[in-house]
Amino acid sequence: NTSGTQVGLLGDQATATWEGGTGTLQSLVSPANVKAAALASGLGSSQTWQDVKASRTGGVSYQNTTSSPIQVSVTSFGGQYFEASSNNTTWVRVGQFSASEVTSMTPIIPTNHYYRLTTNTGVLFWAELR
Repeated sequence: NTSGTQVGLLGDQATATWEGGTGTLQSLVSPANVKAAALASGLGSSQTWQDVKASRTGGVSYQNTTSSPIQVSVTSFGGQYFEASSNNTTWVRVGQFSASEVTSMTPIIPTNHYYRLTTNTGVLFWAELR
């Protein structure tokens, strides 16, 4: 500051400290670095679509254990529900498949949240962006 007291550092933190978000010293960073860090941790960043139908079963809950939100894409029919939970106990219905028509849905699952289909009836495709 103008009195000569140090109130922040300009480029004086180790890269690992900055990228890990573990530093406690006040420092100045460029808006471009803040934007890059925010974009690098969002949905779709360093993620790919994976066909997971063979490893998913209705009535079984799965947890997003990645460090980013994932997107699930399910195409089905048969009237079952797609549900999400933050604690694997209390479930919220986030979609229902038609009993007579093929329907698709693409919910986003936050980190550490759970998700499931209520039954395995009529699942045609199940892919996840993870």
